[in-house]
Amino acid sequence: MATATKQLEAIYQEISERFSGNPGISISPLDGDPPEKYEITYHLVGVYKDDSGEIQERDNHVISISIPFGFPHFPPSCKPRSPIFHPDFDPAAICIGDFWEKDRTISDLIEHIGQLITGQIFSTSNAFNEEALNWYQSNSDRLPFGSFDSGEASDDLTLDFDDSLEQADGADLTIGLGGEDEPSEVLDDLSYEPSSLEPDSLLDETPPDLESTADDGIDTLDDSFLETDYDFLGSEQPETETEELVPPELAEDEGGDSDTVDTERFQLMARQKRFYELDSELADLASHQDFPGREALASQASDALLKARDFYNEATEFEHQGSPGKALDAFKKAEAAVSDYPGIAEDIERTSQAKELLGDWTESPAEPEETEASESEATESYEETIEEPERETTAARTFFEDAAQKTSKAVPFAIGIAVVIALVTLGGYYYLNTSKYRKAEKQFSNCQTILKQNRFPEAQRQCQSALEVAKGIQFFKGGDRDQLIEQINKTLNSQALVEGLAGKLPLDGKYLPKKVVETITQFRRFKSEGDKNFSEDAWQQAATSYKQALDIAQKNKGVDPEEVFAVTENLKLAEFRVLYRSGNEYIDIEEWVLATNDLNQALERLETLNIENKVEVVDSITAKLSEIALATSKEKGDAAYGTSDWDQALVHYKAALESAKDSSKNDDPAVIGELKQLVIKTELYGTIRKGKEAFEGSKWDEAIKDYGRAIDLLDEHGDTIFKDETSSEENRKILARVKLQASIIRDKQDAARFLKDRKYTKAIEKMDSIIAVITASEFRNEEEFDAVVKDARKSIDQANTSLLLEDKISYLEENFIELFTTHYTVSSPESLTEPTVSFEKRVEDKLLFRLQCVEIGRGRPLRLAMRYAHDLNSGEWSFYSSSQ
Repeated sequence: MATATKQLEAIYQEISERFSGNPGISISPLDGDPPEKYEITYHLVGVYKDDSGEIQERDNHVISISIPFGFPHFPPSCKPRSPIFHPDFDPAAICIGDFWEKDRTISDLIEHIGQLITGQIFSTSNAFNEEALNWYQSNSDRLPFGSFDSGEASDDLTLDFDDSLEQADGADLTIGLGGEDEPSEVLDDLSYEPSSLEPDSLLDETPPDLESTADDGIDTLDDSFLETDYDFLGSEQPETETEELVPPELAEDEGGDSDTVDTERFQLMARQKRFYELDSELADLASHQDFPGREALASQASDALLKARDFYNEATEFEHQGSPGKALDAFKKAEAAVSDYPGIAEDIERTSQAKELLGDWTESPAEPEETEASESEATESYEETIEEPERETTAARTFFEDAAQKTSKAVPFAIGIAVVIALVTLGGYYYLNTSKYRKAEKQFSNCQTILKQNRFPEAQRQCQSALEVAKGIQFFKGGDRDQLIEQINKTLNSQALVEGLAGKLPLDGKYLPKKVVETITQFRRFKSEGDKNFSEDAWQQAATSYKQALDIAQKNKGVDPEEVFAVTENLKLAEFRVLYRSGNEYIDIEEWVLATNDLNQALERLETLNIENKVEVVDSITAKLSEIALATSKEKGDAAYGTSDWDQALVHYKAALESAKDSSKNDDPAVIGELKQLVIKTELYGTIRKGKEAFEGSKWDEAIKDYGRAIDLLDEHGDTIFKDETSSEENRKILARVKLQASIIRDKQDAARFLKDRKYTKAIEKMDSIIAVITASEFRNEEEFDAVVKDARKSIDQANTSLLLEDKISYLEENFIELFTTHYTVSSPESLTEPTVSFEKRVEDKLLFRLQCVEIGRGRPLRLAMRYAHDLNSGEWSFYSSSQ
């Protein structure tokens, strides 16, 4: 049975009024009029997992909400229509079990889902997506992604870094390490103090603000603002010129699959120079997902990766040569070319620290120009002094002897410097190799973590990168390096990774296709949730979870039929319990129609169940249905009784009486006695009304029958329905009088009709019947009915006379010719025409008749007449003359 139309109209009106004009939510009705299904578009910031396994942000999410049968006892069905990464979201459903209650509305649910999307709330146990739950808990500092208050979405995204970093759409990005509002200064104006090199001093003191205009459109931040090309040790760094890579403009996709290819996102990745991720995603696209501009993007990403790889190799070579400054420059060039180049942030951090610690000790410092100038001046001065003739040769010898003496003293100092350089070189190599080992170890750890999350291609890339870094370790940590390489190779060749790259996942000791594992996992998750609710008697929530599990099993293959059968049986029982409980709740509030509907459905579902106490439950439901039938019929009977609809009242009271007899709970004699009285009284009033209607319609036989039935009911049950015996007797007399009147009227009308038709014998019978009925009744002595008797007798006399005359006239007509020719002998029978007989009068005991005819044949016609008399005493006929 579909949800009531009025309820759907109320839901539609509430949603329309609540979210009309809201820029954060767009609602589209889908099926039905009024609609039973809605599509909700949230313009809120949430996250999703791209094809490479990376977590990305998006500000457009589509959800469908369907209003099911049994609403609000059964919660709405909610499904995501766009990708989203959330603990309570699954491709097939959204978990709302703990949220939904009877007093919740669809509008409340729409707001609740908005809070889920923005990360304001999420389940910390029994999550639909365990991987998402782990990520949300590990990245709690990023939550919520936005806000959703009172159904209004915000287009601004606020990011906090030490409570001092804010970013607004279209505005410059301002980073302040202090908490005060100071005028911002560019980096070149930073004054260097030796104490500021201490790590804590960067945060304890309040340096000037650093402003950076976000021209590149990058909307994500990290700690890289703490790194700078400024040489705190005083060495100048050459400015790095990096070719600006501009992504090609993508034409609007006219023929591609716009539902699966987000071209705007690819453009954003190109503007942010995330070419490593862009190249991976473009490679993963299917052949049918081509779109205009794809080749240009792929070419741009490939060129950028080649350039970044060259810079990276150059930086690695510089690092091996012990030139951390040059290595740092090359690493930064690689980062400028590809911002998400694997491990680039760790490389920059490592070489930056190495440079600050060691400096570029392998490079020979350039001689200052001032020294060259001074040497030139010294040479000129020396040449001038040689021209003097008085200079003695002994002065030159003394000079060379002093120089030799100074050189002999500088030798130990130079040896010391060489030793220091050698030690620093060894320390640099040790530090660089240790840094590489830590990097490889970290990448391997990331590989193992990602592998546990079933992100196999990314895990393989991380392990391969870790292996490449580990192989570059020389001279130091050889044993640790070899052990790490062995672990990495073991992971790369592990069954989990090999099978995962082949599209399979482990489940129940076997490796199955990823789609099958996802199907079974989703099925079991819903089944587990259903079992939990089932054990807690939360039948409604259990039924919802079981339905979702069966829906997954029906749409996908791979689920064990025995598990499907178990869920099906539990669903039947859960639905039965929901209906049985709601039926009882409706009984408590006297909603009989709804209670009957739910209990009847529960009884139907019970027929398919195999439970121990099935017979007892059937009897219980049957008894409750009898109780409801009793209450419903009684209620309907009372309503009909109140409007004098006696026929309907009688039907309902009889049904209530039968229900009372069948119900073990309502076998109270008082209840049954009351219903019997109502049945008799309603039947009596209905019978009287029928008699009255028949009387008014001159249907005398029906009226006499109905009034007779009413009199019988009074005679049989008068003392039951009327406590006052006098009242019962008076009512009976009224009915008897009306019945007698109907009988008299009927017979008088029949007698009159018979007299009109000259059927005097039948008329006399009706008159005799009237006299007999009145004489036998209790009203015979009443003046009204005495007058009727007298009138009837008079009518009988008249009828008898009419009957007698009719007999005599008939005799005369039959013997007319004979009588005429006997008294008019000259007339022949053939000459007598147009004979007529009429009664003239009564003379004493004689009836006088006139016989008349027209004689023809003797000239003109002659009218002949004679009188004939009948003696009532003797019965003889005789000719009558006026002289008599």
